Order: sequence, then C-alpha cells, then structure tokens
Amino acid sequence: MLKAQYDPTDFDYERCVEYPTSLFEPLSAHGPGSVAGMEALFNDIHYNSDSAILAVCNKFGETLDITPQWAGILRRYVYSFTTRTVGMVNYLDFFGSPYLGLQKITFTTGDRNLWFSEVFDVDEEELRENLHAVKSIQKEWNVVGDVFNMTIPYLLYRVYHSKLDPKTKHQALVDIVCMYHYKCFTSIIHNDYPYQARKEVVLETYNRLSKKYDIKQYGSWRALIEARAEFILDPKTGIHFDAYTKMDDDKKIIYMVGDIQNRFRRVINDINKVFHEVKNKTNIVSIEGAKVNLQDEITIKAVSKEVSQNTLYIDRILTEETSFYKAELVEYASSVLEHPNTEKLAYLVQQLPGAYKNPKDKHAKVFVDAVVEHMWEYLHANGIKKTKVLEVLTRLRGAYGAPKSNNNTVKVVRQEGEEVVKKLTGIKTQMAIQSLRAGLSLYIVIRILSKDLYD
Repeated sequence: MLKAQYDPTDFDYERCVEYPTSLFEPLSAHGPGSVAGMEALFNDIHYNSDSAILAVCNKFGETLDITPQWAGILRRYVYSFTTRTVGMVNYLDFFGSPYLGLQKITFTTGDRNLWFSEVFDVDEEELRENLHAVKSIQKEWNVVGDVFNMTIPYLLYRVYHSKLDPKTKHQALVDIVCMYHYKCFTSIIHNDYPYQARKEVVLETYNRLSKKYDIKQYGSWRALIEARAEFILDPKTGIHFDAYTKMDDDKKIIYMVGDIQNRFRRVINDINKVFHEVKNKTNIVSIEGAKVNLQDEITIKAVSKEVSQNTLYIDRILTEETSFYKAELVEYASSVLEHPNTEKLAYLVQQLPGAYKNPKDKHAKVFVDAVVEHMWEYLHANGIKKTKVLEVLTRLRGAYGAPKSNNNTVKVVRQEGEEVVKKLTGIKTQMAIQSLRAGLSLYIVIRILSKDLYD
C-alpha cells in the first residue's frame, strides 16, 4: 500500500539492462570530449563529477521556459495519452478500470518523439550521449539508460523552482510523475501480458484481491497512479524530495528513477501472482471439461503421449541404483523454493528410489506418476516451453503451493507427496513437509527436463 515505508537500499542497479553494450563504445577508447560515431560532448561539463546530471540537463534546458502555456502542453500530452483509442484499445477504458490483461497499451516511438519536441524540445540522441558520458550512469542500465526516464527528475526540478502559480505547479508535477508511471506500465504489460487474457480469469483475479492491494483500494489505474504521484511528491512521505528539488547528487537521482519504477513493478507482480493462480486453475478445468474443440483434442493427445513416455523414463531411472540422484539438480530445485533446505531435499531425493521400488509402499509410485501427469498437463495448458526451465519450476512451484486447487492431479501430488516426505524423513512440521514436498516434485520435473543431458 502507498503508506508503506520506502527502503532506500531496495534498488537493484544490476537489473537495469536495456541498451546492448555493442551499440556504444567505451569513453576510455576515445578522447575526453568525444564518443565514437557520435557528436562531441560539451567541453565545459565535468562528466566525472557527482552532480553532472543537472549540468547536462541544464545545458539542454537553456531554452526551456516553464510557463502556464508549457504546463498546458504537458497536461494535453498526458491527457491525450490516457484517453486515446488505438485500434480496438480504448485507453480511457483501460486507465478507468482496475483490470490487467484485457487490453494492451503501448508507449510508441511517436509518443517519445512528441515528448522530445513539445514537452522537452531537445535532440534526444545528443542528450542521450551526454547523459551516458556521466560517470554515475551506466548506459546498459534498463531504467536509467533510457533518456526519457532521466528527463523526469529534471522536469520536476524545473517545475518545482518555476514561477508557476501553486495550483498549476502542483498539477504539472503530478502530470510528470504520472506520465513516468504510464510509460513504465506499458513496458510491464508488454512483458507480462503478451496475449489477451481471458475475461473470466481477469475478473476472477480482481474479485480475489483483498483491500491490501492498492488497486482494490483506489478502483482504477488512473486513481492509483495519481495517488502514487501525490505520495512521491509530498515531502512528508516521498523519500525522493531532495533528489528532484536539489539535483545535486547523481546517485540519488539515479536511485529515484529506478526506485519509482521498481515499486510500481511490485504492485503489478502482486496481482500477477493471483492472476496466474486463477489462470492455471481455469485452463486445467477447461481441458478436463466435457466439451472440447479440435485444438483441445490435439492438446490432450499430446499430453497423453508426453505423460506415457516420461512415466516410462522416470520409472527406469528410479529403479536403477545411481541414475535418479543428481546433486546439481537438487541445488537448482532447492533454489526455487521460498524456504529451501538443500540437505534434507538431497536426502529425500536419494531415498525416493528405495520407496518407489518397495511393493509395500504405494504412496511413492502414485506420487511420482501424478507429478509427471500434472507437469505435462500444466505446460500444454499454459503454453510454456519445456526449454524455459526456470519459468517451468517457478510456475509449478506456485501451482503446488496455491492454498486451494480444484485440479484432482494436484490434490494427489499434495496428499501422496506429504505421505512420502513424512515416511522418509520423519518430519512432522507442516511447513517443512510442504516445502520438501514441493522441492521433491520440482526435482522430478527438472530431472525429466534434463534427461537428454544425462542419458
């Protein structure tokens, strides 16, 4: 929620990678005032200082006049973006709703060009090369490497110190922060929802959200983003107030740009977790339903073939003395768990073949078969490629750990898996049992996916 405290240490600079390094040559390979294949840098700017960002932006902002007319241009830019219609997508409907996945919004090249012609009238390429020459900025960083994003704190700085009347000034500040969120939102949606989601899944996702989710509290994306803007701009609640009002510390500016994006990303991630729980359940139910179309029939046949082949494979390696256990795969499966215990998981994996071969122990065989069946059913139902191992494990971990599931195969995995864990380890703590059960299930999955590596 918006009232949550910001953690200044919670920003991962290393995740910020967008521009491939091959597009730019290092400054060290050339003179101090040039970049290979680009315009000369300014001679009167100390790019190695700790406050070079403001100096660069001021150089480009010499002709920028923050007037009521300019504020009106900014207002129209933001309003036009949030109310336009592109094809079948109505942006007004999207931002006025609390839903994710029904529509895809985009920040286009045209939007970017308009920003650098009407809002901040500068040569974007020239501004980029000068900002990338600043020692505190790594051009490979995803968020900070995007010159549009770096105009946000500077425009806030200029508006804050302008002579605009208080009402116009505040609206302009809100518009700038909101526009940054809107742009970030388009990237998140592009990555998280490449295809249109089923309406019933989207609606059910929203219905399951409690009041602890910001979107449930504010009721629409526009209201939520505007509330976040107010929170960030308020000197009592926003930790970046000094960063954009003074702009005398490049590290603070960089942190501000990345932190705002990261925190908004978390809002979406929390909803995505619920969305995928609902989506997984809905997809599986649709395939198990009585009515299927031709594509469903093909999918079911494909699932049956994969299950049959891999059940035979796992049966073979579980009945051989040294084939099933692979230490490196135990490490990999354990790394996906929320509460990993690698040593106990390794012990469990080593003990499973004995239980599997024991004719008096029915739990192990039923458990293993259920894991194999559910794995292929799940991958086909959700269109997940088996080569994307980390995604497979992460998504299946969520399926195994979801509090409720109507899928009968998942119920078998849980029930029989718990019996296997309790019998082989003697552990009685429910949380530990559930974690090891999930770990053992994921190990079986990754052991199947990596069969070509070992066979």
